[in-house]
Amino acid sequence: MTTMQVKTRVEAIFRELLHIGNDEPIHAESTLFGDLGVASIDLVNIHFRLEHEFDIRIGPGDLWCQGLDLISRRLVRRTRLTPAGVAEVRRRLPQADLDGRRDRIAVYDLFPLITVGEVVEFIGRQVETVEKAAAES
Repeated sequence: MTTMQVKTRVEAIFRELLHIGNDEPIHAESTLFGDLGVASIDLVNIHFRLEHEFDIRIGPGDLWCQGLDLISRRLVRRTRLTPAGVAEVRRRLPQADLDGRRDRIAVYDLFPLITVGEVVEFIGRQVETVEKAAAES
């Protein structure tokens, strides 16, 4: 499956579940919470629809936390990211603007940073892994 096919299908899911009209643009840099208006309850529906649409398994936290181990004391202490946690977020979400918060980044501050493009990239990697495994068997 091509990246464009993944993008088209992910956008269709967002449009349907979030009631976004075809005349309203969805860009790769659109944030889920800010630009698309995702509420926390929407995450569950989006998660299940993505799994069903692409026939993949998405582990808890893999998509919304970009695979960060949010219970690791190395990355998080008392709901705040440690310096190692901040470095890991910068590595995984290079476009995220963390400079204004420096050392005071709470775990819940990460969710508004997730973009449509990151979801598309994540799903693309998952689909590629499944396709590769199927080809090898």
